[in-house]
Amino acid sequence: MKYKKINGFTILNEPKPYKLSDYYEVREKVVSIFKNIPGLVSIYQMGSISCPGISDLDLILVFEDGCDKIEFSSFYKMFDSRDKYILMHSPFAIPKSLFNNMKYFYVPQNFVLILGEEQTINKIPDYDLLSRIVSVEFVIGLLCTTMRAHHSKIINARSLMNGLYSVKHDLAVFRLSRKECPFAWDFVHTLCELRTNWFESSEDASLYRLINTIINSSSILHSLLKSFSYSMENEIGIHDTKMNRKLIFGINNWLLFKNSERDYYVKERSLFSVLKYLRFSNLLNDARWIFSDYIVKLPYSLCILLSEKSSQTGNNTLKQKSIFIDEYLKYSARFSGFSYLLPPIRVYPTMDNIKWLFLHIAKKIIKDIW
Repeated sequence: MKYKKINGFTILNEPKPYKLSDYYEVREKVVSIFKNIPGLVSIYQMGSISCPGISDLDLILVFEDGCDKIEFSSFYKMFDSRDKYILMHSPFAIPKSLFNNMKYFYVPQNFVLILGEEQTINKIPDYDLLSRIVSVEFVIGLLCTTMRAHHSKIINARSLMNGLYSVKHDLAVFRLSRKECPFAWDFVHTLCELRTNWFESSEDASLYRLINTIINSSSILHSLLKSFSYSMENEIGIHDTKMNRKLIFGINNWLLFKNSERDYYVKERSLFSVLKYLRFSNLLNDARWIFSDYIVKLPYSLCILLSEKSSQTGNNTLKQKSIFIDEYLKYSARFSGFSYLLPPIRVYPTMDNIKWLFLHIAKKIIKDIW
């Protein structure tokens, strides 16, 4: 695995110059590989390819609810290094019934049908509230990713740039203008410039700018969560945002903390603390999402929503959201190795995911050694 050391940081997954036509070729390859799989009903592309070489390719596979088990590892070898780079992660997989109700746990944007039947995304009650909750969950995930990168000094360059740039969608969901949230819009503008000018600037200059952005991002994202809290007060009837709680999630799942000295930090499992000093790989870096605990200080109002204390909010839609998320995660055994249309903080470890991750980490380490 190639990586670069700069300013004390280890840089993984540096951007490489690719053309838009490369993305279209990879998309067609994915379609040709999966189109004849029993149970597949549709393939969608999500998002845009605004910066070829930096943008990833998000594809969604929609399956019949009763389809047979499908393992991504059986298709992984069909993709070459260019394909894997452009995709950046495995396609998303979701059963048809949950795709129809995804607004309970995801904010669909820029969906384009590539193959198969056009699917309906149902209208749901209280979608304005739910979409903001989903945005909060994604921003918390970004906060944890950036603080882990900052403190471990291991930066997945392309993944972090794309993730942080998505903050612009969260600002749109909350309808926060530049006047209301100038620091966040300045942050998005900085990332836009960094992505747009990456291949025009020298490699080291771009990496230094990225490192500085990562170092500053934790405080910016934490301030953004406070702005989200103020915006949501009237939605749930909780106005005491000065009451803060510690939210912990990860290997221990969801718990609420009352006491902790720091606002937010990561507690990693000892195995990954050891392995990160031996070999660096994107798979190993990504797998640490599952095997780490994350503790974040949030306003009380956000903790109430995120812990789904529906009895306190009086909102049955939150209960339905929880049901659909649990149902989606139960399907994980059928879609081993595929990505989820869920914020990372909502995906808990399953035996199939753990086995798939360790299998590919082991293969990667062996390949690097030999």
